[in-house]
Amino acid sequence: SWTATAAAAWALARFGPAAAGTDVPEAVVASGGEAHAIDGLPPAALRLDPATLGQLDRLGIRTIGALRRLPRQGLAARFGDAIRRRLDAALGHRAEPISPMPPAADWCVRRAFPEAISTPEGIALFTSDMIAALCRRLQAADKGARALELRCRRIDGQIEGCAVATAAPVAAPERLVRLFAEKLRHLRPGLGLESAELSATRVEPLAAVQRGLAGDIGPRTDDGDLAPLVDTLANRLGDGAVGRLVPVARHPPEEAQAVLAGLDPRAAAPVAPPAAWRNPWTDAAARPLHLLETPLPIEVTAALPDGPPLQFRHRGRLHRVLRADGPERIAPEWWRMPASSTARRPQDWLRDYYRIEDSEGRRFWVFRRVAQPDDGRGWFLHGIFA
Repeated sequence: SWTATAAAAWALARFGPAAAGTDVPEAVVASGGEAHAIDGLPPAALRLDPATLGQLDRLGIRTIGALRRLPRQGLAARFGDAIRRRLDAALGHRAEPISPMPPAADWCVRRAFPEAISTPEGIALFTSDMIAALCRRLQAADKGARALELRCRRIDGQIEGCAVATAAPVAAPERLVRLFAEKLRHLRPGLGLESAELSATRVEPLAAVQRGLAGDIGPRTDDGDLAPLVDTLANRLGDGAVGRLVPVARHPPEEAQAVLAGLDPRAAAPVAPPAAWRNPWTDAAARPLHLLETPLPIEVTAALPDGPPLQFRHRGRLHRVLRADGPERIAPEWWRMPASSTARRPQDWLRDYYRIEDSEGRRFWVFRRVAQPDDGRGWFLHGIFA
């Protein structure tokens, strides 16, 4: 439906002939024709609350046209101002601004002090109180803060502040109080602080976790979690001083991870358990726990040119292969290779990986470069299973 007002368009789209399933063309209403277009629609098309709609139905008012013919003063005395505002918006007599984005929640706590505060004890006290108030709001919404900022206004008009960040969503007041304690030492209150504002600048959902064998479900806690340690070190030493390894969607195993700053939002995203934790003999996607930075060349003896190794020599030591599983072929990323390069042809980088176990029970991850000659010299050791 096309009309000059959003309220009339909403009413026709949901209660007009097209909404009833009848085969009618789109309704196009010229400016000033809204009253005629919506007169036959039910009062529900005005987005009135259920209680008001119930009263109108008991009074026998079944259409917007019947409602418009009633005296405005009588409607206002009985139903309040809601009907008048809805009618005026539909008829174009009242502006109804529409925002494409819903308003963001104001995760902010403000305090104005009757007397200026300048002592470290007083600053720590009102900061702790504001953190507790903000955490209560976050917990009620099942949210947690990832970044918080404290801004204080001094008597002379200067702004003093500090900020902290966390590695995971937090709604525990005691944990945030500890993080702010070190930052508050650097505040310069001057002659005193007259007001303060604490805001959570980044908020994320706080998932519930099972806290015991009895199945109790509750908010995330710090027990057995490295996030508090990451928070403490990163806020004390700087975000760049703490890093996390995260998986990256790359074909070469040596490039399938990256280091992110400990407080980077992407570092806290849940990921699947590392493939190295899986059984290397039942899971074709298993990876070793220890991956060598650079694959080491090994001398291999195989029964067939493209078959698994029967034995291999690494650093002068001979390993007899007891079990082998593979091959798992890993292709190169041809779209990352320069088109003009002849030395880096995709077929030169094909790898066939094998999981093998020697006679002493040690397990290795080895691969053969498919384009290499089948003389045992194209084999490399890339990882060791724990």
